[in-house]
Amino acid sequence: MNTLNRRPLDRKESRSMVARQAAILLYEGLASEYKEAKEVAAENLGLKVMPSNYEVAMELRRYAEEVEGAAYTERLKSMREEALEVMKALSAFAPRLVGSVWRGVLTPRSDIDIEVYTEDLNAVLSRLEGVVSKISAREEVNLPEQMRLGSLYRIRGKSRRGYDLEIIVKEPGMLNKPARCEIFGDLKKGLSIDELEELLSRDSAELRVPKGRVRVEE
Repeated sequence: MNTLNRRPLDRKESRSMVARQAAILLYEGLASEYKEAKEVAAENLGLKVMPSNYEVAMELRRYAEEVEGAAYTERLKSMREEALEVMKALSAFAPRLVGSVWRGVLTPRSDIDIEVYTEDLNAVLSRLEGVVSKISAREEVNLPEQMRLGSLYRIRGKSRRGYDLEIIVKEPGMLNKPARCEIFGDLKKGLSIDELEELLSRDSAELRVPKGRVRVEE
């Protein structure tokens, strides 16, 4: 091929290429954060553009569907259904589904992330009995107060269907003070039980990623 006659990439094409490569890095576990993935992708491709996290998320979802086919949407539906069952057991603590299962953008390592609002760790553990297949860890969140964002305890385990599960126990007063998402820049409101039920009845594979070009970490 005569590379001398190749048309130079325009900015849109370059952004798309970096977003695609960053998505592959994230999906394959070769990068753990969006910022890292974009920087590595741009360097590998020899490009000096930086797509938004939204663009990378869309490519990540697209790549995951290409790799997994119909199994991707089935996995997302199953994880959201499993989250709903756990949340119903924890209904006394105003549970919210957050993280990648809320967003609808999964990698093979995605887990179910749920936040609950109470200071009573033992009450949460009691409600989980018979609802999850295993509790593998429970620990106090040991961070400076300004970094904890109200988080008190972290519970890790396995759901009945075998998905990794993480439950963050937060101060009750933080329920109406959602943190801002470091990836997309919106408020991490997540989904309540009613909202998750409504989503599952409407479109179990729905994306929950805000549109736009948010670069909160750059």
